Amino acid sequence: MTHQEIPAHGGGSSRVPSPESRVPALLAATLDHLRALVAFDTRNPPRAIDGGGIFAYLQAQLPGFDCTLTDHGAGAVSLLAVRGAPRLLFNVHLDTVPDSPQWSASPFALRVTGDRAIGLGACDIKGAAAALLAAAAHSDGACAFLFSSDEEANDARCVPAFLRACSPSPTGRGARPELVEGRAQGG
Repeated sequence: MTHQEIPAHGGGSSRVPSPESRVPALLAATLDHLRALVAFDTRNPPRAIDGGGIFAYLQAQLPGFDCTLTDHGAGAVSLLAVRGAPRLLFNVHLDTVPDSPQWSASPFALRVTGDRAIGLGACDIKGAAAALLAAAAHSDGACAFLFSSDEEANDARCVPAFLRACSPSPTGRGARPELVEGRAQGG
């Protein structure tokens, strides 16, 4: 394991793992979460999503977070998870487009081939949710996540309700870490 020397309080130094040495563990944790998230059927339509299933999984993975689960009706569910006093909120939708008959294997079973993870929602956007869960488990810093289930079918309820309910943030910043054709996009 690669280490770096960190000056310790009161002199001397302390050895801690370098950030690079944590990458394999974070990647493995991300893929484990992604495997679990892809297994949940969150197709939209039909948007047959409730506060159990994928949302119960998310809450179980976020110990130490204050979680608020809101059912906005018609399969639109959101989970706000906050730890500490964050300055940035990550917004991630969990619903997917419908599957198609062209899938050569189950779209709800993650397959990893080479450097690709394949499964319904893996790129848009359950992969980002999995990475956020892994990062949150490997740190104790302040962070906030808004997970929602209503992005794909043009009936947005979760984010508008969140914006109506929340007081303005001092920074007014949010991020939606989504990959589109392999390119990162923010929104």
